[in-house]
Amino acid sequence: MPFDAATYDRREVIIQIANNLGAGMNLSTFDERVALQEIADLTAALPGTYASLVESANIVAGSGAAQTLPAPTAYGATQVTLTASCTFTMPAVSAAGKTLSFAVRLIQGGSGSYVPTFTGAAWPYGSAPAWSTAVGAVDLVVFTSVHGSAWMGSALIGLA
Repeated sequence: MPFDAATYDRREVIIQIANNLGAGMNLSTFDERVALQEIADLTAALPGTYASLVESANIVAGSGAAQTLPAPTAYGATQVTLTASCTFTMPAVSAAGKTLSFAVRLIQGGSGSYVPTFTGAAWPYGSAPAWSTAVGAVDLVVFTSVHGSAWMGSALIGLA
């Protein structure tokens, strides 16, 4: 049942949350303290923890001319300080019926003017963006693979 602010009833919202987690509650047996404890217990029993939702980042202090990006299942983000124009080898694409995505934060290091290349990535309108080249410039790239498709890239240019 989607939340509807016009018909909001705190008890019903709590019951809905608890039932979505697997509790069997209704208004006739409702006790808010019991319901909130049930939600806490069911949430604690879920695989992983809220801390597991925070992804680790792969940090590359100096790119060199070539880097292999890690699988998004290992790292949700990679930060790379470019120290040369760099060719990035992409990880394996998603399996059929699955979606994977990850981010790459690019920082222009050294003397700047380094150009990243991402092997096999598809870009809007068929070409990679014009990257920032000033020393210290930051660009953010997000790659997504849906149902086994090639990595599709989108970029935010000039963040710093």
